[in-house]
Amino acid sequence: MDVGSRIKMIRDEKNLSQQKLADLISKSKSTIEKYESGVIDVSYTTLEDISQALNVSIIRLVADDFALLNNIKDYYDLKDKPNYNMEDDFKMIMDGFIKRYK
Repeated sequence: MDVGSRIKMIRDEKNLSQQKLADLISKSKSTIEKYESGVIDVSYTTLEDISQALNVSIIRLVADDFALLNNIKDYYDLKDKPNYNMEDDFKMIMDGFIKRYK
C-alpha cells in the first residue's frame, strides 16, 4: 500500500473528511485528493503535519507493513528497551536525508 492510500485509510478510520484534513494542515481539499490518489508526492514536512492531524506516527503513514517493523524490533531485541523509539530514529534518518539532498 502506498503513502496516499494509507493516508486515506487512516483518515477514513478517524472519520475525517478530506476538507477537514486539508483545513488541519493548511492545504486545499484538491491537494489532499492528489496525495491520496498518488498524483503528487507528499513531502516529509507535510507527512509530519498529516501525522499530527491524524494523531498517528509518521511510520504508520509510510511503513508498508507494521509486521516488518515488529520484526526489526525483535531481530535487534529492542522490544524491551524503554528508551527506544523507532519513530525518533526514523525522523533522525529522514532529517539527515533532507539535509544532505536539499
